[in-house]
Amino acid sequence: MDSSERHCVLKPFLLIVVPLILCTLEIWHPVGFKSDVYHNLHSQMDWWYWLHLLQLPLFGLVGAGGILLTWGKTGYLARLSVIGFWFFMVFYTAFDAINGISVGAIMRDASGYTPSEQETVAKAIQNLYNHPFVGGSHSVVSEVASLGWVLGMLPMIILLAKDRIPYIILLLYLISTISLWWSHAYPFGPIAFFCFALGSFFLLRWERSNPAQNEKVSP
Repeated sequence: MDSSERHCVLKPFLLIVVPLILCTLEIWHPVGFKSDVYHNLHSQMDWWYWLHLLQLPLFGLVGAGGILLTWGKTGYLARLSVIGFWFFMVFYTAFDAINGISVGAIMRDASGYTPSEQETVAKAIQNLYNHPFVGGSHSVVSEVASLGWVLGMLPMIILLAKDRIPYIILLLYLISTISLWWSHAYPFGPIAFFCFALGSFFLLRWERSNPAQNEKVSP
């Protein structure tokens, strides 16, 4: 398989399949638990743990898909987009690991503790979730992760607009940008990833109907 054939397989996988998987998973992402993380999530701790394990590689792959959208382009906008997606991949996976996988693992382990020990664990988890730097509620890590997505997407949208991409594609990518900046949980996460996948589907169709443009951006 040569590079062009690999590219034809890789683009639909990263730009459509991966975000659709994330879209589906985020429909069942727990919400409304922030005031008491341990007790509100206790009945869903197994799902919470496995959900975030699945998200871990998928966030990295969808960020790689974003980088693929600016492949072959030059200039400061292309570089800014790559930097943004790099921050998204690094900080969103860190955010997911700390507040998703680790919290789920601790909760599952604590299920066999005495009630008083579980209350101690509950306080520790709440303190972690509220931590100003690594926590899950407006912490530095979570905000940098979200802003990385915005910083990756907006320059990419501008670059696509310069290539006279149909406006519906640009609009779908813009909705994805705003939605995931707000949250990856329901309903914003499913909206973000569905719009990203649908915009990419239309983009790949447009590239096939414009082979000269497709050759220009392909590696």
